[in-house]
Amino acid sequence: MLARKYVKPFMGSTQLFVWAALVLVLFSFPAGLTGQAGRSGITGTVADPSGAVVPNATITLKNEATNVEWSSISSATGVYVIRNLPPGSYTVTATASSFQRKVTEHVLADVDKVSTVDISLLVGAVTQEVTVTAAPSVQLNAESSTVGQLVTSKEIAALPLNGRSWVSLNYLTPGAVVFHGVTACESVMCGVTPLNVVVNGLRGGNNQYFIDGAYTQSRETQVILIIPPLDALGEFRVRTGNVAAEYESGGAGVISAATKSGTNKVHGSAYEFLRNNAVDARNFFSPGSLPAFQRNQFGAVAGGPIRKDRTFWFAGYEGFRQREGQTLVGDYPTAAERAGDLSDLLPGTQLTDPLTGAEYLNNQVPVSALSASWLATYIPLPNTNVPVGQRNLRIPEKNGRTPQPFLTARARITRTSLRWNPASC
Repeated sequence: MLARKYVKPFMGSTQLFVWAALVLVLFSFPAGLTGQAGRSGITGTVADPSGAVVPNATITLKNEATNVEWSSISSATGVYVIRNLPPGSYTVTATASSFQRKVTEHVLADVDKVSTVDISLLVGAVTQEVTVTAAPSVQLNAESSTVGQLVTSKEIAALPLNGRSWVSLNYLTPGAVVFHGVTACESVMCGVTPLNVVVNGLRGGNNQYFIDGAYTQSRETQVILIIPPLDALGEFRVRTGNVAAEYESGGAGVISAATKSGTNKVHGSAYEFLRNNAVDARNFFSPGSLPAFQRNQFGAVAGGPIRKDRTFWFAGYEGFRQREGQTLVGDYPTAAERAGDLSDLLPGTQLTDPLTGAEYLNNQVPVSALSASWLATYIPLPNTNVPVGQRNLRIPEKNGRTPQPFLTARARITRTSLRWNPASC
């Protein structure tokens, strides 16, 4: 009689379920696990009126749009540091034993920058409170030697942009010029808006682009693969010198963008931008009516709370439609040239038979019946009186209606952002 040996399974169903749930939870919060490019921070020193540092002071930051809070304790040297903040406006509150409560409102935390907010506490009861409003931040960054340019929501909203691409705003940075690289046109917006810039004379591939901490540039073609709706972008920073070691390359420029987030109030907008040929000039090579051209760029963004002070949502959509007529131009042989008369092409030059060396009288080359039939079937005659070499064939659009050939481009993007406030649980 054979005995059957029982083998204990490597992992029971309960354990397998627990591990699967753990992996799912870990991948549900990528913002806390990946790199923090595009985030902000606030640091400073807590001191008393005499300038002596105050250790063990409690520093609380509250996002003024979402009421989400972060807190820290000042060190033995009075220094506090709070990093990985979403860009925005914050209220900084400092409390310590035997000192009055200090509240500093409207402190701006810019993308990819650690702002300095030093706090001076007055002696008194903790129940007493001193409230101040933060002055506009100066451009000098005392926490980093990085050289760069901040493009805020004001510039994003106010400056006119052909194609409404945030990449064009990189030209506001000193040392940034037009990118002329040969690309595979991976984005439907190529030919309409720039897909990269050249910073400090280096190649576009030496740049690094991040949107909410995610790398968005093609290593092969050096172009940006994701162009979010302009109305969904909060701000971005272009770093052009002394870039921190956290970036493995980016010798030219490191561009970090932060999208907008939902807040405790529902807000949003809808838009459409139309461009056509109503005030365009006629193309020099297009006889007759204006070439057909119509561009529609439309979309909407919206955000709000799912649960107030706890969970928020934000989404955006943008569509791009373009129809553009293109005039085909080229140089084609005239009727005389089809018949073998090449005297007008090379005046003063005698043509000879390449096989026998005999001269062609008046540069008249014999044409076989097969060649004449092929030319008549596949090669069009010029439709202008200009000589060969000056584009003697020009094919315009058909009566200003559907252009032939025509171009139709489409682009869609949807983005959702969630913020979770553990303090409100």
